[in-house]
Amino acid sequence: MRLLLLFMLAVLAPVLRGGEIFDFARLSDRIELVHYQKGSAAKVGKIDGRDALELFFDPALNSWNTIAIKNYQRPRLPLFRRCRIALEVWLPRNHAVRSVNLELCDSTGEMLQYPGVVSAQDHGWRKVAWEIDTALRAPHSWGGKKNGVPDGRTMIRNFSCSFRPGGAAGSLAFGKVFLEVEEAPLEFGVATGNGFPVIIRGRESEFGIRLKNGNPVLRRGKAKWEISTANGDRLSAGEDDWEVAPRSEKVIPLPAPAAYGLYDLKVNIDSGQERKFRFGYMAPAGPVDGPIRGFVLGVCEHPESLSDEEAEVWTRSAALCGARVIRGAGSWTGIEWRKGHPDYHVEDTMVERLERYHMKMSLLLLGTPGWAVAKEWKPLMPEKKYWPMPDLDAWQKYVRTLASRWGDRLYSLEVWNEPDLRTNGNFTSREYFKMLKAANDAAKSVNPGLQIQSGGLAGIDLPASISADPRYAWKLLKDEAANYDVFALHNHQVYLGYEDMVGRFLKYRREARTGKPWYANEAAVTSSTVGDEKQAHTLFQKIIYTMSLMNRGAIGYNWYNLVEKTKYPAGHPERHFGLLTPELEPKAAYLAYNTVAGHFREAVPEREFSGPGDSFRLYCFKAANGDYLVPGWSVSDKGNKAILLSGITGRAVRVDLNGNLEPLAATNGGVLFTLSETPAFVRISGQGKAPLCMGAPLELPDTLILRGREVTTLKAVLRNSGPKAVSLNVVADAPRGVQVRPRSIREPLAAGASRQVEFSVRAQDSFERGNLRFLVNPGMGVVSVRLERAVRLGDAPGLKHDLFLGERSQLVSMYPSAVETTHLQWQGPDDLSGKFFLSARNQVLTIRCDVTDDRHRQRFSGSEIWQNDSLQIALTLPGQNTFWELGAALADSGKAVGYCWRAPAGFRAEQAIEKIGVEVTRDEARKLTRYILKIPFDAIGLTGEKLGAGIRFNALINDCDETATRESYLRLAPGLGDGAASPELSVLIYRQEAEQK
Repeated sequence: MRLLLLFMLAVLAPVLRGGEIFDFARLSDRIELVHYQKGSAAKVGKIDGRDALELFFDPALNSWNTIAIKNYQRPRLPLFRRCRIALEVWLPRNHAVRSVNLELCDSTGEMLQYPGVVSAQDHGWRKVAWEIDTALRAPHSWGGKKNGVPDGRTMIRNFSCSFRPGGAAGSLAFGKVFLEVEEAPLEFGVATGNGFPVIIRGRESEFGIRLKNGNPVLRRGKAKWEISTANGDRLSAGEDDWEVAPRSEKVIPLPAPAAYGLYDLKVNIDSGQERKFRFGYMAPAGPVDGPIRGFVLGVCEHPESLSDEEAEVWTRSAALCGARVIRGAGSWTGIEWRKGHPDYHVEDTMVERLERYHMKMSLLLLGTPGWAVAKEWKPLMPEKKYWPMPDLDAWQKYVRTLASRWGDRLYSLEVWNEPDLRTNGNFTSREYFKMLKAANDAAKSVNPGLQIQSGGLAGIDLPASISADPRYAWKLLKDEAANYDVFALHNHQVYLGYEDMVGRFLKYRREARTGKPWYANEAAVTSSTVGDEKQAHTLFQKIIYTMSLMNRGAIGYNWYNLVEKTKYPAGHPERHFGLLTPELEPKAAYLAYNTVAGHFREAVPEREFSGPGDSFRLYCFKAANGDYLVPGWSVSDKGNKAILLSGITGRAVRVDLNGNLEPLAATNGGVLFTLSETPAFVRISGQGKAPLCMGAPLELPDTLILRGREVTTLKAVLRNSGPKAVSLNVVADAPRGVQVRPRSIREPLAAGASRQVEFSVRAQDSFERGNLRFLVNPGMGVVSVRLERAVRLGDAPGLKHDLFLGERSQLVSMYPSAVETTHLQWQGPDDLSGKFFLSARNQVLTIRCDVTDDRHRQRFSGSEIWQNDSLQIALTLPGQNTFWELGAALADSGKAVGYCWRAPAGFRAEQAIEKIGVEVTRDEARKLTRYILKIPFDAIGLTGEKLGAGIRFNALINDCDETATRESYLRLAPGLGDGAASPELSVLIYRQEAEQK
């Protein structure tokens, strides 16, 4: 049997070099004890004339006690190769203690346990010591990297005791903890003067290589270094002699880069130790002095897991990038695990620290201690006992204390976290609404001006399989609006998913006729699914889009999270939301956040230039100083858009996500702004009127489909939307394997005139896909069109597939990204992917799809097969008023089933599916489901002539592993799967009439 005896320490535990690093005797009377078993207790008092922590035990009840130190107080150790840790222990005569054990936690989250044997004859005060060698495996280890040795920064996590069977109840005592570093590696890294690797403008001279010698002897050598861009382009290199005195450090100065951005520093010390470091360079957006005004930008963080020293650096990093609010802390279970013994250390120090940086805390009211659970509570999930509903009287006392303790130094109180998820709130929506009202009443009774936020919802209309109430959002807006000030919502999707969710929320808000403001107080995307670059793009897009909705109630946006979470292994989605890595190295999103905060602080939206059907987003804001800001981006990978901004009488610069400025030359009062997947914005200063959007001077289709080696005509439109005549010069820049004729066109255009022009495009067999670029009046901007290959059908399936589904860009997930839903998220091609083989012979179109699926489930039939594992396809034929939508599935019974959801006018769906041959088989050993649809031409109105001209093909594969309905699907082109298929975006398939048999 194991007892967890947890007490939370109230002393500062920074990284220490040696000597005494901790004293159990310094604990106050606020020791927090968690009694999982009877017979345990602890108190600070005199033991043989010394102050110490006395621990009481009973081996008859517990054979093992773990004494765990609370996260923020765990002693952080310096880097070492070999060290000695010793604990003063007092033992009575005839004691039952068998061992006292040390447990460390390294930078990877691996736990390492070292036993310390105690003799039955030992008594009185003595030291139990552990020799730690990073070259030797610990006797016991688990979690993290699982290599059995300490990696990187290590902390003391806890101590434990084991007892001899049959021993008598008694006590022992702990005194001081000592550290002696016997050998340490030479530490080296990036020096910036900030405590983390970001150079800020004005402090470039502090940039260099930091060398730290933790040994008692002098160290010297030679350092070779190289600075390169994040893309690997070398910028500078050199080598320097160095010498560092014992127990000291020094900095080798390095040249700072010329432009803002992310860079790599590779350092080799004495040709033995070589490491690469990521660092950033930026003009800091903060700290921002003065009160919080306008749209609020914040970050989420968990300060309860940090030492005070760590929290200081993390807070500085948040302040420098312009954050004004940090959301986190406030956990009731962390503050008052034992009734009447609260510990506000985390919150007190955090509020004080934020005040120094002109920031505020948004406290999260969360968690119910065991002593405060409501007697009438009945778990929503009876098999789970966590996240219980609190007793409302105790709950209100807790809320009143927090609301009054820090007064106006708090930004807000948020009432719970994602209560709509069953795994986060084990109570009904009705019970949550009671908690919300009770919290609002309690807080307003002592601090009327404090902002109360509803618990941030994980989504809008979540499925009943994971939500306590699919109508949570509607009820909060319609029925509970009097019990909070601000509606909070969460989202962890890429931009288009966020735009869709917010659109549904705003529809509810409008229908509920509530004027409640709303705050996206936990919103991000993890870089484990989209990569660092697209994470930065998403950050910019989601913040700008939210800001554009200020006139529809939006008041703020918090990015989740400031720093990546090491409690999750590398690659886990929940780990990689952060703006900074666990080593506090900046990611692309950190610099993008800094750029948004620095330029858009207190900006207000003027108008949106883009419309609902546009494949780009373009907005206009007015900055606090009167400048105009025009941010924009393309929402697809189909090509760049060049937009003419007119009415420019001042100075215009293009600003990238790192904050670099590029002057734009105005021609006849206009500048060309090229939009791509990488967001950017134009900043216009020195004029009193907002710019105008005049559209694109060169209009191109999003995509051009190429058939074999045939010449394809690209039709474009040159347009002069300005007030004066211009001459437009367009030069083609074709990718390798593509020929364009003519290479350039020069056309004079009168004011307001337009002209259609044509280019002939032909591709070699080796070309698959890419962008055809056009330079407009070279120097003004670049426009591009996406070139894609049509699929040419053979008379039998080829050895190589024609189309593939298995990329994250093709994924649509039905569940929010959260810890609780990780197992429902797509894990990669081995989880779900599909290869399509298309052919046509003897007036039959054959579609074969080999689907890799780790688990096959299909419990539905007929029109509902889409809810489980299945295939859906769409075919758009010339001359028909709508597309065909067909499906196939393999029932759990082993029967292959087909269905037709949609048919064009003049056809009957049920007759068509009867003519179509549907075969579905499953190879469980290979985890392969093979779908074959044999479609007679006459069943769908297909002819050889139509197939020769080309028909449009789209497809998706549904996945359902655990829940009642599909959890995600992969699709070739947008629209299919949500009732809004767009044939023009799907794939063109064809077969030359002369080849048809």
